[in-house]
Amino acid sequence: MSIIIQAGHKTSKSKEVMEKLYERGLDRSKESYTHKMTAEQVSETLYKVLARENMSSANEKMADNVMTDFLLANLDFEDWGWESDKNLAGLEYWQQIEPDVGFVLVFDHPRTIFEFSSINTLTVKTLNQKIEDWVKYNEVLLEFYEKNQDKSILIEGSSALSNIAGLKEQVKRLASTLDLKSSWQVSSTNTAITKERSANSSYNILLGLIAEETLTNYPEVITLFNRLLSKASIKESDSIFKTKRLGVDKLVTSLNTIGLQQEKTLSIEKEAQLKNESLERALREQQSKSKKHSDDAVSQSNQIILEQLLQAQEELERLYQERSNQKEQQSNFKKPGTPKKRYGAAEAIKADLPYKLGNVMVSAKKPDQIAKLPIMLMKEYKAFEKESGSLYSPLKLDDYADAREAEKVKKHLSYQLGKVMLDSKQSPKKLISLPLNMGKIIVGFKKNK
Repeated sequence: MSIIIQAGHKTSKSKEVMEKLYERGLDRSKESYTHKMTAEQVSETLYKVLARENMSSANEKMADNVMTDFLLANLDFEDWGWESDKNLAGLEYWQQIEPDVGFVLVFDHPRTIFEFSSINTLTVKTLNQKIEDWVKYNEVLLEFYEKNQDKSILIEGSSALSNIAGLKEQVKRLASTLDLKSSWQVSSTNTAITKERSANSSYNILLGLIAEETLTNYPEVITLFNRLLSKASIKESDSIFKTKRLGVDKLVTSLNTIGLQQEKTLSIEKEAQLKNESLERALREQQSKSKKHSDDAVSQSNQIILEQLLQAQEELERLYQERSNQKEQQSNFKKPGTPKKRYGAAEAIKADLPYKLGNVMVSAKKPDQIAKLPIMLMKEYKAFEKESGSLYSPLKLDDYADAREAEKVKKHLSYQLGKVMLDSKQSPKKLISLPLNMGKIIVGFKKNK
């Protein structure tokens, strides 16, 4: 099993990158098992708890509970993950709790700060705040990557979106069992986004020029972005040089590009209008032809439907007769007589769910094993149901000739702990008193022993 936890500043292309992974085979996470929290809510809760400077033991237990509950709900997935800018606060904690986790860390060019800002209301004060937020976030992101390069990849989001093959190769390093689809296996769903970007390309060019010129006044941003680029495994941007000024030739080229794009847009709009007019004429002609042949078409359609209904009725009668014959044959095989008793009651008890659950609890002796005990119990429970092919039901020993041997096994501590745990599911009252009942069993067992 592999878990992908992705983090990126809210101005990065992190969400779009995660959608590409979902399209190509990564499973979306389910809501947490007990609290029914979405992945976004889990990240938000952990952010509030773990971002505190002095975390109490109560808060630590709360974080453990939220994480464990979330992991339990997603045990059936082979490879799954989620994305949130709030994940940054919990990366270290996730690494300690779950060994199968891998981290995708996403950053983008600082000019995206301007793309996510309302230019009409932007002031020097709000810009300084946004710049400071971007720097703080990505400093922590880079620091975590430098400490955990074996379990992390650092990518520029915009580059990853245009280089899916490279993204697939990098993610494979984190999740060896994850087989992502190639681009030709996935239908394109970004047509609307592409058209919107094309329509706003003139605005984006101007915005990019203004952003680059403005960023020369923030050397800390330039230094950090260049460090991120130097560490990234997928990137497309060039380093920023704070002493570099935009030349007149670049400005003129950009203005010419904007002019050509405006002419191209007008040409496309005119072409689209002509196509619409042609389609409207063709539609009117088709409607006229359809009206002429409608009576014949309706009659022919009714005849086809009637024939299909008759065929369906004959097929249903045939299936019903086959089913009746099968039931009759099965009843003929049920001859009266007393079945032979079999042996192996003790082994059957040890293979039953109560004994298996109790054995997991008895085997958990180290602190890290005890911390993962809820997850291991849920895995054992699901594995048993999958193997048996049905929900758990108590084992009946009437067919065993050596049923007395099973009574000896029932006195084992493993069986007694597992049984009291399964019995507690029957009512909330028993569930509340479960720890006390388990304690009594352990004390009684040691005393008798």
